[in-house]
Amino acid sequence: MKIWKFFIMAVLVSLLITTGAATANENITVSHYAEIAEASADGIQSENQCNCNMQNNQKVIKTSSNTYDVNDYNTLEQALTDSTYDTVTVNVQSDITLTNTIKLNESIGQLYINGNGKCINGDNAYQFMEIPENSIVNISNIKISNCRYEHSWFGGGAIYNKGTLSIANSSFDNNYAMYGGVIYSYMNNLTITDTEFIENHAGDDGGVLYSLGNLTIKNVTFKDNDAVESGGAMMIERGNVNITDSTFTNNTARYGGSIDNYGGDVYIAKSILNNNNAVGNWSCGAAVYNSNRMTITNTTLANNTAVENGGAVYTTRGIINIKFSSFDNNSAGYGAGIFLNGTDSNVTNNNFTGNHAQIGGAILVVNDNNMLKENVFEENTADNGGAIALKGSANTTITNNTFTNNNASYEGSAIYDVTNSYTKTIWSDENWQEETITVTLGSNQTITDNIFNSNHADTTGNAIKNMTPATINANVNDTTSGCSSTIYLNTTDATITGNTFIDQVTSATELKVEMIVTGEYANITARITVDNETAGDVNKGKVSFKINGKTLKDASGKVIYLKVTNGTAMLENIEVLQDWLKEGSTVQAVYSGSTQCEQLKSEKAQISIIPVELTLTAEDVTAQAGSTVTLRATLSDNSINTGKIVFKINGKTVKDSNGKVIYAKVANGTANVEYTLPENMKAKDYTLTAVFTATNYERLEDNKTLTVIT
Repeated sequence: MKIWKFFIMAVLVSLLITTGAATANENITVSHYAEIAEASADGIQSENQCNCNMQNNQKVIKTSSNTYDVNDYNTLEQALTDSTYDTVTVNVQSDITLTNTIKLNESIGQLYINGNGKCINGDNAYQFMEIPENSIVNISNIKISNCRYEHSWFGGGAIYNKGTLSIANSSFDNNYAMYGGVIYSYMNNLTITDTEFIENHAGDDGGVLYSLGNLTIKNVTFKDNDAVESGGAMMIERGNVNITDSTFTNNTARYGGSIDNYGGDVYIAKSILNNNNAVGNWSCGAAVYNSNRMTITNTTLANNTAVENGGAVYTTRGIINIKFSSFDNNSAGYGAGIFLNGTDSNVTNNNFTGNHAQIGGAILVVNDNNMLKENVFEENTADNGGAIALKGSANTTITNNTFTNNNASYEGSAIYDVTNSYTKTIWSDENWQEETITVTLGSNQTITDNIFNSNHADTTGNAIKNMTPATINANVNDTTSGCSSTIYLNTTDATITGNTFIDQVTSATELKVEMIVTGEYANITARITVDNETAGDVNKGKVSFKINGKTLKDASGKVIYLKVTNGTAMLENIEVLQDWLKEGSTVQAVYSGSTQCEQLKSEKAQISIIPVELTLTAEDVTAQAGSTVTLRATLSDNSINTGKIVFKINGKTVKDSNGKVIYAKVANGTANVEYTLPENMKAKDYTLTAVFTATNYERLEDNKTLTVIT
């Protein structure tokens, strides 16, 4: 019996020593303990019974979490490959150079990597990590550079993700793979926030990302990345993709200089795609190439260049909806802003300015059943179709758009519709060949209720140049030679109605704007005037405003438009932002144009700030020394909820026991301060002064009496 007990004690001591031997850089949290059954006190047991009890009484330790502090490749590899723990936290303490690729152990369900601003360097030879299915990985505040994955299948220069991966506040540069220069995400979830990807490369697709799962991108910068074929920044093969508040700059590929959406459902909002490039033969979509479903909203696409098609956006087969976005200074052979080769797409409420192509300065439509509505086309240029070109498309509707100062070297300064044969160079059997392509004649084009202002083509004739039978009626100035070949049609069953053609802006017609700030709120008024009189007969069109050059938007990021009524549009009681009050701040109004008046822009006007006449009233106070009193002051306008009030006693500002000034914020025109009078305060009358200060308001004071009694 003593021998058995001694053996049990030895086992316990051994376990304690083993537990105590954990390295100093590990913090272990034990979540499950195996209970130790006490040995039976009944006599001597058989050998089999002893062996059984020994097995049952062994202590099994299963730990759920561990924290590693790592400073070299070996400690990093140990942390990521150890099978002991369910949850692992890795704190990177120094820059680390990889000597091999690390495959995360499948038993690690959750991994947290805190980079502490340090760098993981792949030495231009190794992928950083492969994440297995069912693992959840969070990476933050790390830099990953020079990782490389040489194989021609799958990919991910830095990370191959099959689990759920989140990356925040990190940076990735100079990583490479055939597919996904930084990350190849396979059939799972990837979330990236507040991160930069710079100068990463793909030998085929996805200079930064190749995604086959759900993808969320927020406040991420993609700059100077490239892919040989598709998606200079990202290739989306499938999944739901949400991109917001992100920037894509100077990325390059043959198809989709920044983004190639092959089969995903993609949403892009409040982002900037600038200076991206599609290069090579038949390159398409310098910023975006879309083959499935995509929505672009409140986004800027500027200075993008495609050698062939779609200076900013190219869409084929898929459906794309683009709204409340701007296309500026993009260029391509065909369709500098958008090459629309999909069906059932909508392009609405966008601005196209200064884009240039051979055909379709802003948009080229080559497929059916598309809608172009309520867009503004200004100063776009092309050989044919300064703003829009239709090539073999049917059932295209162009309505309620405004066309201003668009130009064509030949035909269709605003809209060009033509069907012909052209030659396409293709690559076949390792030889260049010439193939003649015949585009089918489009039909059922509808062009209604648009404004065409000062668009010019280098040709002669009327505003509408129609080469086939069409329905043309109720247009204004459509026979003027000053607007020659604004619309050039070579289609069947076209309908052109309710459009207005203007040769030049009438100098006597102006848009004037005034913004008055009163306290916390402002009113902005825009008026259309003719010879300085309000044009009361204008009741169509809409007005937007720019303050200090930035278009005014609502809380959801949508541009605020106001309908014009009796020549006037007014935005009332808008909350004033601090930036608007700086010296030299200006407001400008932009009128969309309508069948009643051409498009107009006001001059920039100074913002008027009118001081609000207020009075401040404090209250007399009577109290004993050492007592707590309420000091109260009230403004004459109970709608004021800004500024603060401090109190002074005989000219000295009231402070708390720590010497800090006591003040109260104004709420509904009132402020209260609780103050304890000093015990040694003499019994007499004191001057109690309330002082109000706030931006947009003059400083106010009011004196009352504080009476201290015994």
